[in-house]
Amino acid sequence: MTLPISVAEKVSFSNDKTSFRPVLRWLVDLVSSALDSAKEEEAQTVETYLQTLLKFCTKSSDLIRAFLLATLCREAISSASSRHEARTYGKISHDFLVQPWNTLLRRLRFCLLVSLRLGEASLSQPLTVSSVDSGSHSIYSWIGRDELDSIGHTQTDIATLEIQSNTAQTSFHPCSTKGDVRWKVLQKACEEAAAKRKGEGGAFLKKDSDGACVPSPAKYFLSDGDKPGPLIFYLKPHNSSVELAAHRGLILGRMWVEQPDRLDLLENSIAALLYLEHFAEKRLVSSAVSLEIWQACIRPIYRALLFGFEDVHELDESNVAPLLDDFEWFQTFSKLSIDIVQLLVATIDIESRSEGHYDFNAKSSWEYDSNDENEQQPSWPPIGYDPTLCYLENRIRSTPIVPSALRVHQGLVYASRLALDLSSIDQCVPSVDESFDSTSLFVEMTESSTACPQNRIMFIRSILLDKALAVTAPGMSMDKYVSEVISLGRSWDLNDEEIRARFLLALYETNHDAVAEDLMTTAVQNFDSSLFVAGALEIACTRLQLLLNKLRGTKKYGYVLGMLDADTCQWITKKSEEVLERQSNEVFDKNDHVPTTTLSLAATHSLILHIVVLSKNVGGSEKASALNDLSSSLLKTLTNDQITVASLATNTSDANVSIGSMSNLKH
Repeated sequence: MTLPISVAEKVSFSNDKTSFRPVLRWLVDLVSSALDSAKEEEAQTVETYLQTLLKFCTKSSDLIRAFLLATLCREAISSASSRHEARTYGKISHDFLVQPWNTLLRRLRFCLLVSLRLGEASLSQPLTVSSVDSGSHSIYSWIGRDELDSIGHTQTDIATLEIQSNTAQTSFHPCSTKGDVRWKVLQKACEEAAAKRKGEGGAFLKKDSDGACVPSPAKYFLSDGDKPGPLIFYLKPHNSSVELAAHRGLILGRMWVEQPDRLDLLENSIAALLYLEHFAEKRLVSSAVSLEIWQACIRPIYRALLFGFEDVHELDESNVAPLLDDFEWFQTFSKLSIDIVQLLVATIDIESRSEGHYDFNAKSSWEYDSNDENEQQPSWPPIGYDPTLCYLENRIRSTPIVPSALRVHQGLVYASRLALDLSSIDQCVPSVDESFDSTSLFVEMTESSTACPQNRIMFIRSILLDKALAVTAPGMSMDKYVSEVISLGRSWDLNDEEIRARFLLALYETNHDAVAEDLMTTAVQNFDSSLFVAGALEIACTRLQLLLNKLRGTKKYGYVLGMLDADTCQWITKKSEEVLERQSNEVFDKNDHVPTTTLSLAATHSLILHIVVLSKNVGGSEKASALNDLSSSLLKTLTNDQITVASLATNTSDANVSIGSMSNLKH
C-alpha cells in the first residue's frame, strides 16, 4: 500500500498471461496452502481466506489502493479455488470463496463513486467501507450535496429529479451485479463531476449567456442508460424526500454562512424546510433542522446586529458588517428569519410532531446475503439511519425550546425588521441583553416589565405612523398594510383589532382620511371600536382647536366663535392640550415626521360622524354628539354666510385648515 499506484498496478496486473506477477503468485500460494491443509468440510466453513487483508481493505481510506489490493486478492482466491473445485469435484465451491471479495469490491466501487463525485473536500471524515457500514456517514447528505451540485438549488427542480429518478427504468445500484457490467457509466459520472469542479462543463452542465457552466435539466440521463446521472439515480433505496430535503437545508445553510451576501442560498434552504412540513409523520425532522438553521445562521446575525461582533465568533465581521448597513439586504434577511421563527413556533408542541422518528441503533449489513447477487437493490449502505438527523432530533427532544424564550425572540425579530431606531427596542423587551445567545432559546426569559406595555404601544404607534405616511392611495386591504405589525403585536400580547384601530388613527393623524374611510367600510367589525373612538375624539379635537385658533385670530370671522357652545369649545381646548402634553413626553414621538398638510373642515366633520356612529356601542356618545353639533354649526354658518375656506385663507394665509404639526396648538 506504500508503493505508488502506477508501480503497484504494474507489478500486480497485466494483460499478458505469461508475464510474471510476483504479488499474485505469492497470494495464490497462500490460499492454495490453506486449502490444502484444510479438510474438505472445513474449507466451506472458513469465514474467508486472506481475512486480514480483507479487513485491512474495509478500513482503508486510500480507496484506490484498497480497490487494487482487493482485486488482486479476489483474483488469487479465484485462481486457487478454481483448481481445488475441480480437484474435489465441487465440494470446495469457487463461488462461495470469492463471494466476500465480490461484495467488498462492489462496496469499494460505491465508495469510490461517492468520493470522486463529491471530492474529498465535501467529506466530513475519511471514507471507508467500514465507516459506511457502521453508519457513521450520512448517505443522504452525500446525495443532497450531489443534487445541489448537479441540478441546482431550487426545491421544485430537485423534487422533480427525485420523482423521475425513482421511476427511471435505466437506474441501477453500484453494489449490484448490474454495476459490474455498467461500470463505465459510473466512471463517466465521476468524470463529469470532476469536470464541473474544474469549470469545464460536461453532460451535467450547459453554458449560459456569459459562458458560465450551469446545471442542465434532469431529463438528460433518464432515457439513455449510457448517460451518467447524479448519485440519486444509483441509490433508489435512499431516495427519501424527507431526509434529502433536510440535508439540503443544512448544506445550503452552511453555504450561506460562507457567502452571506447570497440570500438565495438561505431562501432555498428555508424552502427545503417548508417542503418538509408536507410530511406529517416526519415534522420533527423539520423542527430539528429549523433549530439548527436558527442556531448556525440566523441567531449570530441578530446578535451582531444588536450587540456588535465582539462575542459573535461564528461570523466574519468584514463580510457581514457592510450587509447589516444595507437596508434591502436586511429586509430580505429578516423576512427569511421570520419564516424560520414560524417553523420554530410549531416546534413548541413537540409531542404532536414526534410521530415519526429514527432508530438510533445503526444496523450492520456486512454479513453477506446469498441472494445479494440477484438483488436489484442491495441492502448496503445501511438504509433508514442517518447520524446527523438522529443527533438533531435527539437534541431537540432532550433540550426543548422554552416557550417564553421563543416569544421574546419572535418579538425581537419582528421589531428589528420594523424598527425605525434599533435602540428603542431595549425599552420594549426587558431581557434583550440575554437574547440571541447560543443557549437563550432553552432558558426561561422575562417577557415583560411594568414599563414594557406602554413602551410597546408607543413603539408600534411610531411604526404605524411611518406606514401611514407611506400610503399613497386607497385600494389595499387593511392586513396588507399591517400584517407584520400584527405579528409583532401578537408576540407582545396586543390583539389584532387593536393594531388595526391604531393604524386607522395613524391614517387620520397623517391626513390620509380617504384611505381610512375606504378601510373602515371593509373592516367594520375587525378593529377595536372603543380604542378608535377614544383616539378619534383626540384627533377631532386637535383639528377643531386649530380651526378655532385661526378663527380667533381674524377680525372678519371672529364672530363665529360667539355662535358656538362655550363648554364644548372649552373641552376641545383642554383635550388638545392634554394630547400635546402627552405626545411631547413620548419616547417614540414621531410628530416631527408628520407633515404640516392641509385638510378641509368637511373631512373632519366626516370623521366626527364616524365617531358618533361607533360611540353608540362603546360609550362617549355625549362628547361625540357635542362635537358633531359644533362642527355642523361651523359648516352651516360658514356656508350660509358664504364664507368659504378659500376666503378664510385670505386672512389666515392658508388655503385650508392646517392640522399637521401639533406645535401649532401652542399658539
